Amino acid sequence: MNLIALVTNMKSIKTKIFSMCLGLILGVGLVIGGIAIFESYTSTVNTLDLSLAETVKTASMLIEAELEAQKNIASESGLIKELSNKDISIKDKKEIINEKVEAFGYEDGDILNSKGKSLLNENRDYSEYAFFKEIEEGNAFVSEPMNIKGYSDMVIIVGAPIWKDESKDEMNGAVIYILKNNGTYDILFPS
Repeated sequence: MNLIALVTNMKSIKTKIFSMCLGLILGVGLVIGGIAIFESYTSTVNTLDLSLAETVKTASMLIEAELEAQKNIASESGLIKELSNKDISIKDKKEIINEKVEAFGYEDGDILNSKGKSLLNENRDYSEYAFFKEIEEGNAFVSEPMNIKGYSDMVIIVGAPIWKDESKDEMNGAVIYILKNNGTYDILFPS
């Protein structure tokens, strides 16, 4: 029913004035309440947007720092003299890699010759993967999650060249470590 029609049907002036004032107060209250709700909503959304942007920025900085730390571990391994020394047995080299795997919580580690073939696992050839091409150019590398033959789950490869000496003039292969791809949380907060 229309408010004006309701008012005109009322008999006393006092009732008409009261009804109009009540209608006016309700109308103004609804408008002001609607404006307040809208302002509160937009303020909350803006605050959440800023908070989310800062969270993403912080998380990306943490991930970048962790990936750089992973590259540094692989690069440091590439400077271990025993890994580039051809007189050291494969068994002794495997022990060095296993110590790093244990110390840093990797799933596995490997040493590759200059052609990308594993020295520790006869049937593994990494020469076809992009990360090996990057390592051949002398760079430490962290891959995107990928499927590698011999692993049931997606893995992340962390690798670096093995240098003949600290001058980094001659490469004697590569060292790689395999990280399970358990998501960003595990990269930031390994157990």
